[in-house]
Amino acid sequence: MMRLIATPALAAMLMTTACMHTPEETGTAETAQPVEETLEPAEVQETMPPTTRERAQRAIQLLGEGKEAPAMVELEAILAEKPQDRTALKLRDQILKDPGELLGESHKTYTVKEGETTSSLAHRFLGDPLLFYAFSRYNNLQAPNRLMVGQVLKLPDRSVEQPEAQVKTVEGPKPPVETEVVSSEDAAAANALRLEALEELNAGEAETAMALLRRALALNSNNPNIAADLAKVERIQAALTKSR
Repeated sequence: MMRLIATPALAAMLMTTACMHTPEETGTAETAQPVEETLEPAEVQETMPPTTRERAQRAIQLLGEGKEAPAMVELEAILAEKPQDRTALKLRDQILKDPGELLGESHKTYTVKEGETTSSLAHRFLGDPLLFYAFSRYNNLQAPNRLMVGQVLKLPDRSVEQPEAQVKTVEGPKPPVETEVVSSEDAAAANALRLEALEELNAGEAETAMALLRRALALNSNNPNIAADLAKVERIQAALTKSR
């Protein structure tokens, strides 16, 4: 009978074999650890709320299109911040009150000429361009921005024609001028800027009014009322600058 003699080399081999086990043999299968992904919050861009002036301009534009409801939303937003805002109160009254109550029932007639708008007529005959919407309702106009040459309108008897701004003209032959086509959106925006400019002028802000009228003229160079108003304001501003 042969005897096995344990040598140091043999013992080392036996120990190595005993330590080699598969995960199934030990019953401890390795599992992959889930990797948690961290999502960074998306960057939120803050938008500045519209200013009172922007809301008023938007309301005027909407009323010019005959859209009372959204215009009233803008006006109420203004009055929530500034309850005594003159422009917002004046425009809101024209929506809520009967135009006959504001302007009077007795009237005469007037035929619209080229280049005239409801705001220019309100400025000329009622002394305030912001009364354009009451004037439009007085005449049952669905879209105040759309006047037709030759259209017959009612003028309140209390209306007093305001003197037109005089613009110097140079005599001589005039070359034919191509009329620039202005979109209804630009015309409405120019009209809103003009109304805002006249309001600023009434408040004594001639320089601000001049800047607004220049923007209006850039949008609608075909409107003679804007050009006349700008010439008038430029003269006023020049006189103010000279007197300083």
